[in-house]
Amino acid sequence: MDPLDFTGRAVVVTGGTRGIGAAIAAAFHAAGADVLICGRTPPAQPSPAQPSPAQPSPAQPPPGPHAPTPAAATSSSAASPPQSALPVVPPPGSAAGLPSIEFFQADVRDPAQVVALIGAAHDRFGRLDVVINNAGGSPQVPAATASPRLHAKIIELNLIAPLHVAQAANAVMREQDSGGVILMIGSVSGTRPSPGTAAYGAAKAGLHHLATSLAAEWAPKVRVNSLVVGPVEATSTLPAGPVEAMPTLPAGPAVKAAAGSAGKTMAAGRVRMPATASAGMPGSADGDLAAGPGERRVAGEGGPASTVARTVPMGRGATAAEVASACLLLASPLAGYISGASLAVHGGGEWPAYLADVRDTAYRAQK
Repeated sequence: MDPLDFTGRAVVVTGGTRGIGAAIAAAFHAAGADVLICGRTPPAQPSPAQPSPAQPSPAQPPPGPHAPTPAAATSSSAASPPQSALPVVPPPGSAAGLPSIEFFQADVRDPAQVVALIGAAHDRFGRLDVVINNAGGSPQVPAATASPRLHAKIIELNLIAPLHVAQAANAVMREQDSGGVILMIGSVSGTRPSPGTAAYGAAKAGLHHLATSLAAEWAPKVRVNSLVVGPVEATSTLPAGPVEAMPTLPAGPAVKAAAGSAGKTMAAGRVRMPATASAGMPGSADGDLAAGPGERRVAGEGGPASTVARTVPMGRGATAAEVASACLLLASPLAGYISGASLAVHGGGEWPAYLADVRDTAYRAQK
Protein backbone atom coordinates (compact mmCIF):
# COMPACT_ATOMS: atom_id res chain seq x y z
CA MET A 1 0.00 0.00 0.00
CA ASP A 2 1.34 3.40 -1.01
CA PRO A 3 1.40 5.63 2.10
CA LEU A 4 1.10 8.70 -0.13
CA ASP A 5 -2.07 7.45 -1.81
CA PHE A 6 -4.94 9.63 -0.58
CA THR A 7 -7.67 7.97 -2.61
CA GLY A 8 -10.97 8.18 -0.73
CA ARG A 9 -9.67 10.90 1.59
CA ALA A 10 -11.24 14.37 1.86
CA VAL A 11 -8.99 17.42 2.05
CA VAL A 12 -9.78 21.12 2.62
CA VAL A 13 -7.24 23.81 1.72
CA THR A 14 -7.97 27.39 2.78
CA GLY A 15 -6.65 30.03 0.41
CA GLY A 16 -6.26 27.31 -2.20
CA THR A 17 -6.98 29.30 -5.33
CA ARG A 18 -3.39 30.33 -6.07
CA GLY A 19 0.18 30.30 -4.84
CA ILE A 20 1.18 27.74 -2.25
CA GLY A 21 -2.45 26.86 -1.59
CA ALA A 22 -3.05 25.97 -5.24
CA ALA A 23 0.06 23.79 -5.24
CA ILE A 24 -1.11 21.98 -2.09
CA ALA A 25 -4.55 21.41 -3.57
CA ALA A 26 -3.07 20.08 -6.81
CA ALA A 27 -0.70 17.74 -4.94
CA PHE A 28 -3.46 16.13 -2.88
CA HIS A 29 -5.69 15.94 -5.95
CA ALA A 30 -2.93 14.16 -7.87
CA ALA A 31 -2.59 11.76 -4.94
CA GLY A 32 -6.24 10.79 -5.36
CA ALA A 33 -7.92 12.89 -2.68
CA ASP A 34 -11.24 14.69 -2.90
CA VAL A 35 -10.20 18.33 -2.52
CA LEU A 36 -12.20 21.39 -1.55
CA ILE A 37 -10.52 24.79 -1.69
CA CYS A 38 -11.89 28.06 -0.41
CA GLY A 39 -11.26 31.71 -1.09
CA ARG A 40 -13.05 35.03 -1.10
CA THR A 41 -13.38 34.90 -4.87
CA PRO A 42 -13.55 31.97 -7.30
CA PRO A 43 -10.25 30.87 -8.85
CA ALA A 44 -9.35 32.13 -12.28
CA GLN A 45 -9.53 29.40 -14.90
CA PRO A 46 -6.01 29.04 -16.35
CA SER A 47 -5.42 28.21 -19.95
CA PRO A 48 -3.67 24.92 -20.84
CA ALA A 49 -0.58 26.94 -21.71
CA GLN A 50 -0.17 28.14 -18.15
CA PRO A 51 2.19 26.20 -15.85
CA SER A 52 0.82 23.71 -13.37
CA PRO A 53 1.73 23.72 -9.66
CA ALA A 54 4.11 20.82 -10.28
CA GLN A 55 6.03 22.96 -12.78
CA PRO A 56 6.08 26.51 -11.40
CA SER A 57 6.90 29.42 -13.66
CA PRO A 58 10.13 31.36 -13.18
CA ALA A 59 10.02 33.82 -10.33
CA GLN A 60 8.81 37.31 -11.11
CA PRO A 61 10.08 40.40 -9.27
CA PRO A 62 7.87 41.65 -6.44
CA PRO A 63 5.67 44.68 -7.09
CA GLY A 64 7.20 48.07 -6.59
CA PRO A 65 6.21 50.79 -4.16
CA HIS A 66 3.34 51.80 -6.41
CA ALA A 67 1.56 48.45 -6.12
CA PRO A 68 -2.18 48.90 -5.50
CA THR A 69 -3.44 49.07 -1.95
CA PRO A 70 -5.32 46.09 -0.54
CA ALA A 71 -8.63 47.87 -0.97
CA ALA A 72 -7.93 48.47 -4.64
CA ALA A 73 -6.45 45.05 -5.20
CA THR A 74 -9.43 43.33 -3.63
CA SER A 75 -12.25 45.57 -4.74
CA SER A 76 -13.59 42.76 -6.90
CA SER A 77 -13.63 40.47 -3.86
CA ALA A 78 -16.78 41.91 -2.33
CA ALA A 79 -19.05 39.30 -0.90
CA SER A 80 -21.41 37.73 -3.39
CA PRO A 81 -23.59 34.65 -3.38
CA PRO A 82 -21.60 31.42 -3.86
CA GLN A 83 -21.39 30.25 -7.44
CA SER A 84 -23.89 27.71 -8.74
CA ALA A 85 -22.64 24.17 -9.13
CA LEU A 86 -20.80 23.20 -12.30
CA PRO A 87 -20.41 19.68 -13.71
CA VAL A 88 -17.63 17.64 -12.12
CA VAL A 89 -14.97 17.53 -14.84
CA PRO A 90 -11.46 16.22 -14.16
CA PRO A 91 -8.68 18.65 -15.04
CA PRO A 92 -6.94 17.77 -18.31
CA GLY A 93 -4.30 15.11 -17.83
CA SER A 94 -5.93 13.71 -14.69
CA ALA A 95 -6.31 9.99 -14.25
CA ALA A 96 -9.63 8.58 -15.37
CA GLY A 97 -12.28 8.94 -12.71
CA LEU A 98 -10.28 11.42 -10.65
CA PRO A 99 -12.67 14.07 -9.29
CA SER A 100 -12.24 17.76 -9.90
CA ILE A 101 -10.96 20.21 -7.32
CA GLU A 102 -14.01 21.91 -5.84
CA PHE A 103 -14.38 25.50 -4.67
CA PHE A 104 -16.38 27.02 -1.82
CA GLN A 105 -16.57 30.79 -1.49
CA ALA A 106 -15.77 31.83 2.06
CA ASP A 107 -13.79 34.37 4.06
CA VAL A 108 -12.11 32.42 6.86
CA ARG A 109 -12.06 35.51 9.07
CA ASP A 110 -15.79 35.05 9.54
CA PRO A 111 -16.50 32.15 11.96
CA ALA A 112 -19.94 31.57 10.43
CA GLN A 113 -18.43 31.13 6.99
CA VAL A 114 -15.84 28.75 8.43
CA VAL A 115 -18.65 26.61 9.84
CA ALA A 116 -20.34 26.61 6.43
CA LEU A 117 -17.06 25.64 4.72
CA ILE A 118 -16.38 22.63 6.93
CA GLY A 119 -20.03 21.62 6.82
CA ALA A 120 -19.98 21.76 3.03
CA ALA A 121 -16.90 19.55 2.86
CA HIS A 122 -18.36 16.96 5.23
CA ASP A 123 -21.73 16.94 3.47
CA ARG A 124 -20.10 16.64 0.06
CA PHE A 125 -17.49 13.98 0.82
CA GLY A 126 -19.03 12.26 3.85
CA ARG A 127 -15.78 12.62 5.80
CA LEU A 128 -12.94 15.05 6.53
CA ASP A 129 -9.39 13.74 6.75
CA VAL A 130 -7.00 16.65 6.22
CA VAL A 131 -7.35 20.42 6.67
CA ILE A 132 -4.55 22.79 5.66
CA ASN A 133 -4.74 26.26 7.17
CA ASN A 134 -2.98 28.09 4.37
CA ALA A 135 -4.81 31.42 3.92
CA GLY A 136 -2.90 34.37 5.30
CA GLY A 137 -0.73 37.34 4.53
CA SER A 138 0.28 40.85 5.53
CA PRO A 139 1.13 44.18 3.96
CA GLN A 140 4.66 45.49 4.36
CA VAL A 141 4.23 48.41 6.76
CA PRO A 142 6.32 49.82 9.63
CA ALA A 143 4.96 48.93 13.04
CA ALA A 144 5.31 52.56 14.16
CA THR A 145 2.85 53.83 11.57
CA ALA A 146 0.46 50.91 11.07
CA SER A 147 -3.02 51.54 12.40
CA PRO A 148 -4.41 49.55 15.33
CA ARG A 149 -7.10 48.24 12.98
CA LEU A 150 -4.51 46.92 10.54
CA HIS A 151 -2.60 45.15 13.30
CA ALA A 152 -5.82 43.59 14.60
CA LYS A 153 -6.88 42.38 11.14
CA ILE A 154 -3.47 40.83 10.41
CA ILE A 155 -3.60 38.87 13.67
CA GLU A 156 -7.22 37.93 13.00
CA LEU A 157 -6.35 36.51 9.60
CA ASN A 158 -3.11 34.73 10.47
CA LEU A 159 -3.90 33.42 13.96
CA ILE A 160 -7.57 33.65 14.96
CA ALA A 161 -8.97 32.40 11.64
CA PRO A 162 -6.82 29.22 11.63
CA LEU A 163 -7.99 28.53 15.19
CA HIS A 164 -11.64 28.75 14.11
CA VAL A 165 -11.00 26.50 11.10
CA ALA A 166 -9.21 23.98 13.32
CA GLN A 167 -12.06 23.99 15.87
CA ALA A 168 -14.65 23.27 13.19
CA ALA A 169 -12.48 20.57 11.61
CA ASN A 170 -11.79 18.88 14.94
CA ALA A 171 -15.52 18.64 15.65
CA VAL A 172 -15.84 16.41 12.58
CA MET A 173 -12.55 14.52 12.82
CA ARG A 174 -12.95 13.45 16.45
CA GLU A 175 -16.15 11.60 15.53
CA GLN A 176 -14.38 9.54 12.85
CA ASP A 177 -12.63 6.27 13.65
CA SER A 178 -9.70 7.44 11.51
CA GLY A 179 -9.46 10.86 13.15
CA GLY A 180 -7.74 13.47 11.01
CA VAL A 181 -4.81 15.79 10.39
CA ILE A 182 -4.66 19.58 10.64
CA LEU A 183 -1.67 21.44 9.19
CA MET A 184 -0.78 25.09 9.80
CA ILE A 185 1.24 26.89 7.13
CA GLY A 186 3.58 28.98 9.24
CA SER A 187 6.53 31.17 8.33
CA VAL A 188 10.11 31.91 9.23
CA SER A 189 8.75 35.36 10.08
CA GLY A 190 7.43 33.76 13.24
CA THR A 191 10.82 32.42 14.31
CA ARG A 192 13.03 35.51 14.00
CA PRO A 193 12.61 39.31 13.83
CA SER A 194 10.16 40.35 11.15
CA PRO A 195 10.74 44.08 10.51
CA GLY A 196 8.05 45.60 8.33
CA THR A 197 5.63 42.79 9.18
CA ALA A 198 5.80 42.77 12.97
CA ALA A 199 2.18 41.82 13.58
CA TYR A 200 2.40 39.09 10.95
CA GLY A 201 5.53 37.64 12.54
CA ALA A 202 3.90 37.70 15.96
CA ALA A 203 0.79 35.99 14.57
CA LYS A 204 2.87 33.27 12.92
CA ALA A 205 4.79 32.69 16.14
CA GLY A 206 1.43 32.29 17.83
CA LEU A 207 0.29 29.92 15.09
CA HIS A 208 3.28 27.64 15.67
CA HIS A 209 2.50 27.56 19.39
CA LEU A 210 -1.20 27.05 18.71
CA ALA A 211 -0.41 23.89 16.76
CA THR A 212 1.45 22.42 19.74
CA SER A 213 -1.39 23.19 22.13
CA LEU A 214 -4.09 21.76 19.86
CA ALA A 215 -1.96 18.68 19.25
CA ALA A 216 -1.84 18.06 23.01
CA GLU A 217 -5.56 18.66 23.52
CA TRP A 218 -6.86 16.69 20.55
CA ALA A 219 -4.58 13.66 20.53
CA PRO A 220 -4.73 10.85 19.73
CA LYS A 221 -7.62 11.26 17.27
CA VAL A 222 -6.36 14.43 15.58
CA ARG A 223 -2.75 15.22 14.73
CA VAL A 224 -1.78 18.89 14.43
CA ASN A 225 1.51 20.12 12.96
CA SER A 226 2.90 23.29 11.42
CA LEU A 227 5.26 24.01 8.55
CA VAL A 228 7.76 26.83 8.98
CA VAL A 229 8.04 28.07 5.41
CA GLY A 230 10.87 30.25 4.14
CA PRO A 231 11.22 32.16 0.85
CA VAL A 232 9.06 30.73 -1.95
CA GLU A 233 10.16 31.75 -5.40
CA ALA A 234 7.29 30.91 -7.71
CA THR A 235 3.55 31.17 -7.82
CA SER A 236 1.23 28.35 -8.80
CA THR A 237 -2.20 28.05 -10.31
CA LEU A 238 -4.76 25.29 -10.24
CA PRO A 239 -4.63 22.73 -13.05
CA ALA A 240 -6.25 23.88 -16.28
CA GLY A 241 -9.89 22.95 -16.56
CA PRO A 242 -13.14 23.57 -14.69
CA VAL A 243 -13.26 23.81 -10.93
CA GLU A 244 -16.63 22.85 -9.50
CA ALA A 245 -18.19 25.64 -7.46
CA MET A 246 -20.27 24.41 -4.54
CA PRO A 247 -23.45 26.14 -3.43
CA THR A 248 -23.90 27.19 0.18
CA LEU A 249 -24.72 24.17 2.32
CA PRO A 250 -25.90 24.08 5.92
CA ALA A 251 -23.30 22.93 8.41
CA GLY A 252 -23.84 19.64 10.21
CA PRO A 253 -24.81 19.62 13.89
CA ALA A 254 -21.37 18.57 15.10
CA VAL A 255 -19.73 21.52 13.38
CA LYS A 256 -22.41 23.93 14.60
CA ALA A 257 -21.97 22.74 18.16
CA ALA A 258 -18.23 23.39 17.99
CA ALA A 259 -18.71 26.93 16.73
CA GLY A 260 -21.64 27.82 18.98
CA SER A 261 -23.85 30.62 17.80
CA ALA A 262 -21.56 31.29 14.84
CA GLY A 263 -23.04 28.26 13.12
CA LYS A 264 -26.58 29.62 13.06
CA THR A 265 -26.20 31.99 10.15
CA MET A 266 -23.70 32.81 7.44
CA ALA A 267 -22.70 36.45 7.25
CA ALA A 268 -23.05 38.04 3.85
CA GLY A 269 -20.36 40.67 4.26
CA ARG A 270 -16.59 40.61 4.38
CA VAL A 271 -14.00 42.62 6.27
CA ARG A 272 -11.46 44.42 4.14
CA MET A 273 -7.88 45.00 5.10
CA PRO A 274 -7.39 48.74 5.61
CA ALA A 275 -6.03 50.61 2.61
CA THR A 276 -2.91 51.75 4.46
CA ALA A 277 -0.14 49.73 2.85
CA SER A 278 1.07 48.15 -0.35
CA ALA A 279 -0.62 44.96 -1.49
CA GLY A 280 2.76 43.39 -2.15
CA MET A 281 2.69 41.56 1.17
CA PRO A 282 6.28 40.25 1.06
CA GLY A 283 5.93 38.87 4.56
CA SER A 284 3.49 36.26 3.36
CA ALA A 285 4.30 32.68 2.58
CA ASP A 286 0.85 31.41 2.45
CA GLY A 287 -1.88 32.30 0.14
CA ASP A 288 -5.31 33.55 -0.61
CA LEU A 289 -5.15 37.03 0.81
CA ALA A 290 -1.62 37.77 -0.28
CA ALA A 291 -0.45 39.30 -3.53
CA GLY A 292 -2.02 38.96 -6.91
CA PRO A 293 -1.36 36.46 -9.70
CA GLY A 294 2.17 36.46 -11.04
CA GLU A 295 3.73 38.04 -7.99
CA ARG A 296 6.78 36.36 -6.64
CA ARG A 297 6.20 34.93 -3.19
CA VAL A 298 9.00 35.70 -0.76
CA ALA A 299 8.42 35.08 2.94
CA GLY A 300 10.01 37.87 4.90
CA GLU A 301 12.24 38.92 2.00
CA GLY A 302 11.57 41.76 -0.38
CA GLY A 303 14.75 41.69 -2.44
CA PRO A 304 15.67 40.16 -5.79
CA ALA A 305 16.49 36.50 -6.36
CA SER A 306 20.21 37.14 -5.91
CA THR A 307 19.60 38.41 -2.38
CA VAL A 308 17.58 35.34 -1.45
CA ALA A 309 20.20 33.07 -3.03
CA ARG A 310 22.91 34.61 -0.85
CA THR A 311 20.76 34.37 2.26
CA VAL A 312 19.45 30.81 2.02
CA PRO A 313 22.04 28.02 2.34
CA MET A 314 20.33 26.04 -0.42
CA GLY A 315 20.97 28.96 -2.74
CA ARG A 316 17.34 29.55 -3.75
CA GLY A 317 13.83 29.81 -2.43
CA ALA A 318 11.52 26.82 -2.33
CA THR A 319 8.98 26.09 -5.01
CA ALA A 320 5.33 25.92 -4.04
CA ALA A 321 5.37 22.25 -5.10
CA GLU A 322 8.09 21.52 -2.53
CA VAL A 323 5.95 23.01 0.23
CA ALA A 324 3.05 20.89 -1.01
CA SER A 325 5.21 17.75 -0.86
CA ALA A 326 5.97 18.46 2.79
CA CYS A 327 2.22 18.69 3.44
CA LEU A 328 1.69 15.31 1.80
CA LEU A 329 4.33 13.79 4.06
CA LEU A 330 2.89 15.22 7.29
CA ALA A 331 -0.65 14.20 6.34
CA SER A 332 0.36 10.64 5.46
CA PRO A 333 0.77 7.51 7.61
CA LEU A 334 4.52 8.04 7.30
CA ALA A 335 4.07 10.80 9.89
CA GLY A 336 1.57 8.87 11.98
CA TYR A 337 3.44 9.48 15.24
CA ILE A 338 4.31 13.11 14.49
CA SER A 339 2.08 15.66 16.21
CA GLY A 340 2.78 19.04 17.75
CA ALA A 341 5.85 19.41 15.56
CA SER A 342 7.13 22.19 13.32
CA LEU A 343 8.73 21.11 10.05
CA ALA A 344 11.17 23.69 8.70
CA VAL A 345 10.79 24.12 4.93
CA HIS A 346 13.31 26.93 4.57
CA GLY A 347 16.33 25.56 2.72
CA GLY A 348 18.57 25.52 5.77
CA GLY A 349 17.43 28.81 7.29
CA GLU A 350 19.26 32.08 6.82
CA TRP A 351 23.01 32.61 6.61
CA PRO A 352 24.05 35.12 9.34
CA ALA A 353 24.80 38.49 7.77
CA TYR A 354 27.93 38.95 9.87
CA LEU A 355 29.36 35.76 8.36
CA ALA A 356 28.62 36.67 4.74
CA ASP A 357 32.30 37.10 3.86
CA VAL A 358 33.17 33.72 5.38
CA ARG A 359 30.44 32.07 3.38
CA ASP A 360 31.68 33.53 0.10
CA THR A 361 35.29 32.44 0.67
CA ALA A 362 35.11 29.18 2.61
CA TYR A 363 32.26 27.68 0.64
CA ARG A 364 32.73 29.17 -2.80
CA ALA A 365 33.18 25.76 -4.43
CA GLN A 366 29.94 24.44 -3.06
CA LYS A 367 27.78 27.54 -3.52
